[in-house]
Amino acid sequence: MRWFTAVVLAVALFGACLLAGTACGTRSSADTDAGDGSFSPPSCGSGPYATINALVTSYTTGMPVEGVSLTLDPSPCSGTTWMTDVTGSATVKVTTGVAINPRAEAVGYLTERTGEQIYRGDFDSGAPMLPTLLVGLLPHWSATAPDVLVVVFVDSADAGADAGPCQTVSGATVSVVGHPEAVVTYYQTGGDGGAPSPDSTLTATTDIGLAEVSGLAGGATVTLQVASSTCPTVSFTSYPHTGRYTLENGVLTGALARLVPVP
Repeated sequence: MRWFTAVVLAVALFGACLLAGTACGTRSSADTDAGDGSFSPPSCGSGPYATINALVTSYTTGMPVEGVSLTLDPSPCSGTTWMTDVTGSATVKVTTGVAINPRAEAVGYLTERTGEQIYRGDFDSGAPMLPTLLVGLLPHWSATAPDVLVVVFVDSADAGADAGPCQTVSGATVSVVGHPEAVVTYYQTGGDGGAPSPDSTLTATTDIGLAEVSGLAGGATVTLQVASSTCPTVSFTSYPHTGRYTLENGVLTGALARLVPVP
């Protein structure tokens, strides 16, 4: 199913194009004319800046989503909104070396957060959004609590002999630092190409590398950890992600654990 492929390969919201050599985003409806026929992306905070190109698509169709409201916390970005254009794209300049927390909201989709990020330079990113009609895939989803969808991921560029044992997303365990009350639910592979199914009896990821984290309180900022029986390097900390996540009630947080993280 197309939507499932998108979840597995691109749930690293605002980070799916990590190693892409070309821009995922194009001119945003919020971009301003520089007066010489070119355009200058809107900025957040003071320079020096990193230019972030974001492309927002639908999990189910892979098509761009227009009219997505993008915000960045905390101040000085708070209160500023960027909207994706007809191509699903938005571009913004953010201060290098300063932590931000992207958030995406659109009609017909679950509102999503992506976790804390710190940029050193220009970056191309992707933000797939889950339609509200698929909320049943999250067994602990609630409008009055936060929910986290974890994907253990290996980039195709990292696969092969050079990756050693770090080639399987199976056997990874997820935890939340300082929060023993967190509930981690792992997913079984869907039969005959069907949707994955949560299984409370599992104690680690299967070959689809999916897990849900629930049981936490909105408003908290938490650090996720992951360990693998076969890959010692797997981590939620992979540039530009810091492994820290701000939780919000009724909002889905996407968290990518990369087998071979980017320093």
